[in-house]
Amino acid sequence: MSVEKPSLVARIGGVVAGVAGFVGVNVATGRAIVPTVASVSPIDPAYQPSPPEPPKPPYEAVCSPCHQPQGQGIPYAFPPLAGSEWLTGDPETPIRIVLLGLGGAIQVNGATFNLVMPPPALTDDQIAEAITYARTNFGNTASAVDAELVKKVRDSLGGRSTPWTAAELTALRASARN
Repeated sequence: MSVEKPSLVARIGGVVAGVAGFVGVNVATGRAIVPTVASVSPIDPAYQPSPPEPPKPPYEAVCSPCHQPQGQGIPYAFPPLAGSEWLTGDPETPIRIVLLGLGGAIQVNGATFNLVMPPPALTDDQIAEAITYARTNFGNTASAVDAELVKKVRDSLGGRSTPWTAAELTALRASARN
């Protein structure tokens, strides 16, 4: 089965029909055929555009799409932050996760999750703000995290760029307790 190209007459006819449609719609709606600054300006001279919305807080902008606004996560996909020992225990653990991401299976609140969390592009201040928000909301009552601690953990990574695994984080937590 071969597909034939449209003839030159058919192509020109398509262009003519498109231009006629454009002109017809603009004439019928009172718009200029050739736009000018005046023709595309708001009709109401008192019109003022809404000011831009302020940027969303880091948790809302970066974390909540997966972990949800109330930290409940999405079953079988994204772990909850509400009641998560990974978040509310040692404050360096969530910092490590946010800095480099997390890959492989992890158990959270008795459920296993096995997707990759990529590291978000956030500043140390934004990381501290997002983690502090999650550690102090959703029924969590852990301590706040500051940008100095985030920087300390970032500096301790020694050039590492690969995501953490739950086993690595567990080992780091155990060594920190000893």
